Amino acid sequence: ATPHNHLQQHFDMAAPSAAKEFLATLRLASFEPLKTATRQLCKICGASRKAYCYDCYKPVGLPDGALPTVALPINVEIVKHPLELQSKSTAVHARLLAPQNVNIHSYPNMPEVEDPSTTYLAYPSATALGVSEIDPQKIKTIIFVDSTWYQAKQIVRDERLKALPCVRLNDIETLFWRVQAGKPATHLATIEAIYHFFRQTYPLYHPGPYDGRYDNLLYLFAYNYDIIQRFYRDESLQQVGDLKLNRAGFIDYSIDYPAAAGSPATAGSPAAAATAASKDAPDTSAGSSNEPAAAAKE
Repeated sequence: ATPHNHLQQHFDMAAPSAAKEFLATLRLASFEPLKTATRQLCKICGASRKAYCYDCYKPVGLPDGALPTVALPINVEIVKHPLELQSKSTAVHARLLAPQNVNIHSYPNMPEVEDPSTTYLAYPSATALGVSEIDPQKIKTIIFVDSTWYQAKQIVRDERLKALPCVRLNDIETLFWRVQAGKPATHLATIEAIYHFFRQTYPLYHPGPYDGRYDNLLYLFAYNYDIIQRFYRDESLQQVGDLKLNRAGFIDYSIDYPAAAGSPATAGSPAAAATAASKDAPDTSAGSSNEPAAAAKE
């Protein structure tokens, strides 16, 4: 796939090489609406939000159609642990960007499973199928768990889920800025797991090379990733970055990235610049604490 020129230029200066190569291949919509978004009141709940409301799953203060939308070949049901904050959950990205195909349920609420033979759970159980083993004619719904790994093990034991066939992703290293202690880099953030599931199953549904149709699932994730790299790369922020990010080597300090637009990264205290990084992002912010998804390969 040929990357969009604006993405190639955007990520050339703002990511370590492996991540940069991946991000630059994505066919994402322009980030301009996010860059110019201002904090406004959600028209549904009245809360102050930037770019979107994570409770109502609606854009806030953006022109109509500013957020890209993605059509998925099957439905996605996300079971979210109640202790996972809405404001920090990347599962919200999926609901915003693929609203016709994605629903979120707060556990113990569950999606209704009408036919267990056509509903799969994205979880690396001992009997989980690889993505290439899925029969695309049979699967109609895929369920993801949005929680810590400890919480996920409790959820998947629920009587309503434990009999479902499971599927595991091929090994993919996360670009998420937080990892759980003792877990490998193949444990993905929820939105990463959803994207890579559809990316890896693409050949089951479509002949020919991948055409980028699912890339905008990572639209908000990629934007936040870039903000983190641009703000925390400064030497004066290394201590702040080490405190806020628990992935060793995640920030590439070796390159002098240009500061993001409107950033005070070169003026004021490290704490002020770190705060600005969070304010510059939409409400799933640079300071997100969303845990890697239970859909990653164990």
